[in-house]
Amino acid sequence: KIDQLRVIPALDEDEVVANLKQEFPAYQVAAADAEDADDLLAWWKCQTQLPAWQKAAKVVFATVPSSAAVERVFSMLQAAASSRQRSMLTDNLEAAVMVQYNRGRQALL
Repeated sequence: KIDQLRVIPALDEDEVVANLKQEFPAYQVAAADAEDADDLLAWWKCQTQLPAWQKAAKVVFATVPSSAAVERVFSMLQAAASSRQRSMLTDNLEAAVMVQYNRGRQALL
């Protein structure tokens, strides 16, 4: 299960994952106490015996949840699938969205 953390770019390194696996038993013991912690961020700051897990927690806490990317995709799909294009095949729709996305990226450059 720890390998699943590789989806987070900052944690996608063999050494980081190996350290997380090595510290996992100590993390499980420490995490049992965390259930009673009122401030998890403060709790993590005190977990100096778990440096790999402490780093992972910092990365996760620094991640800002956002639905903006999903909303942009739906907006592009809506623009690409006008009433004239409703019968378009799925692969053509995907290509149209990619063209529109790439045009937007070029405008930013």
